[in-house]
Amino acid sequence: MKYVTCLLIAVAVVSQAAATPIEWSSVEGGNGHYYEVVAVSEAINWSGAKDEAKRKTHDGLVGHLVTLTSQEENTFVTELMAGNEDTGWAGGFQLPNSEEPDEGWTWITGETWDYTAWRSPYEPNNNGDENAIELFASDHTMGPSAWNDLSKNNSLTSYIVEYEVPEPATLSLLAIGGLTLIRRKK
Repeated sequence: MKYVTCLLIAVAVVSQAAATPIEWSSVEGGNGHYYEVVAVSEAINWSGAKDEAKRKTHDGLVGHLVTLTSQEENTFVTELMAGNEDTGWAGGFQLPNSEEPDEGWTWITGETWDYTAWRSPYEPNNNGDENAIELFASDHTMGPSAWNDLSKNNSLTSYIVEYEVPEPATLSLLAIGGLTLIRRKK
């Protein structure tokens, strides 16, 4: 009985550790953002994953579906997924009424769309209203760091959350907004 109890505690600790956001530190060449691979027991579509990511927080930072703006960031995130999740939702999507298959792709944060890691020269292919990014783990059979376009209505069992410190301009706007609220209360 003692052995079973210890085993259950060890499994609980490992499960919690796996869900802890991991920093891609600037010392390691990263951007200082935190990333979390979230596995769900019930498959979730892209919009649901986007909403869930926005509800998550880490050290006061609000999350969003991951945006991948460089090969280094893409590799870091897909290596976090390796061995745990084959695929997960990322924060890239195609704007409505864009020319198919490859026009109008953007990040949910509005960041510049100048890096891609499509899994083949034939992606995105819009095979049935595919308008969101499915990210493959680095150990997946599709190859390292590969993206696929997939319908937002499909369901996956994971998504990747990114937590980042707001840009200085955003922090200034938040501070001004806070001062305005304080003055109104007086």
